[in-house]
Amino acid sequence: MENKCVKRLIRSKSGLRIVTTDDTNKSPFLLGEPHWVPDKDSVCCTDCKKKFDFLTRRHHCRRCGRIYCKNCCDFRLELPRMCFVDPVRHCESCADISRKENEFFDKELKMLTGGALFQLIKLPESNEKRSEFICRLSQDHRYLNFDGSAEEEFEPVQLASIMELNLLRSPDVPPDFWDGMFVTYMNNEGTVKEMTLLAPPDCNKNHTISWLSAMQNGFKMATDSRNIS
Repeated sequence: MENKCVKRLIRSKSGLRIVTTDDTNKSPFLLGEPHWVPDKDSVCCTDCKKKFDFLTRRHHCRRCGRIYCKNCCDFRLELPRMCFVDPVRHCESCADISRKENEFFDKELKMLTGGALFQLIKLPESNEKRSEFICRLSQDHRYLNFDGSAEEEFEPVQLASIMELNLLRSPDVPPDFWDGMFVTYMNNEGTVKEMTLLAPPDCNKNHTISWLSAMQNGFKMATDSRNIS
């Protein structure tokens, strides 16, 4: 389930950004631009405390909006969570955060949209045959889709509707690795639902483990975005 996402190029005080025309269609991983601390409210650098004057100019971090001197805010990095076209200025603390998040955008998002094979367990205590699906993140990053046989369909799960996501580990999986996940979410009717996804015995375990790790990181980022909004 994906709606056509129309985007436009805008210029903000921080730089050029490509954003959706309708916020309801935006990726759940995105953040809005921060409020900039007014120049008059800052007499010294947030980090090194050096006083601003004619030679020591004020510079805003594009991620947090706080004011620093040039030496403390001279990290230029891509910031896909705010849809900037070009690398933008970061303070040191924000640069560390963006570097980690950029790894998610550069590598893990591709893995999530590519999908992984799972068994969908509807009735864990029954002997009913477990359905197998390719679970993948939609291209607009808003839904978990389940691609299986034509005879059986499972409704997409909106990422923003997921209330809880816990990784599961079977007895034969090494510690600190996982081969499944338990998800609590709210469907379109407002009903709280639960589902369990487990990797089939004959699947590529390494790929499944990497996909689940990426999914956990994505869920955390989406939850952070909701809390900040």
